[in-house]
Amino acid sequence: MIIERQSEADYNAMEGARSTILSLIDRKTLAHAKAAIDGAIVSESAALSFGQAAHDAILRPQEFIKKWGVFPEDYNGVTKEGKEKKKALQASYGDSLLKHGDALALRALQSSLEAHPTIKQLLNGITKTELPLQWDEQGIVCKARIDAVTTIKGQTLLLDLKTSRSAAQSDFERSCISYGYLIQSAHYIAGARACGLITNENSNFLHVVVEKEAPFLSAVYCLDDASLEVGEKRRQLALRKYSAAKSTGIWPGYSEQIETIACPHWYFEQQDFE
Repeated sequence: MIIERQSEADYNAMEGARSTILSLIDRKTLAHAKAAIDGAIVSESAALSFGQAAHDAILRPQEFIKKWGVFPEDYNGVTKEGKEKKKALQASYGDSLLKHGDALALRALQSSLEAHPTIKQLLNGITKTELPLQWDEQGIVCKARIDAVTTIKGQTLLLDLKTSRSAAQSDFERSCISYGYLIQSAHYIAGARACGLITNENSNFLHVVVEKEAPFLSAVYCLDDASLEVGEKRRQLALRKYSAAKSTGIWPGYSEQIETIACPHWYFEQQDFE
């Protein structure tokens, strides 16, 4: 099911296993996943706010203007004048506030993406943004929220926008493992296929990556079939664990037994007692 014009709050409240939860199950424990489901894990980091602002500025510029307030360049939160300015901005934008320097960085991000010929074409072809999906998979309700859907030469492509310290290929390849992007890619593709958005697999899902610091370089990546196959297998395993935990109400964390541990293999290989 494709759900048009659904707010982020309504999407978050909607039933379904999302990729971030499945990734937590895969990389951490079911207990971490349950904490996230219950809202006990809440990130208020500046990096997260900047990433959210970048999504709005790049994918939904009209929404960005309505949603985000920007502090003036000379803002000083310690002074009485600064506190009054913050209070005034919060009255209009809540906590969706950006430092002046971050706002300038967002403009640089946009310029970088516009200067990249392939990414520019992808962004110009966008037909939908923040598109929620919900589907049933082997008796499990799943959901996903696609950053953007674009059409290029009659082909429908799914875009995922990421801000990062580095957009270098080698760094993003590691990020795909460290941050669960393999599972995310497999999950979004599965949902898009189930809902009829796409008919084939890997080539339809693209990661648009842009750096958060000068020179704000950008790149676009597509996972190969072998990587996506691993991501799908790990996603299926996480789904089974998720389903079992929901049925039993048991969301285990780490082992409750005394476990024998060992130093990493590389440490032993470095030893020289001669």
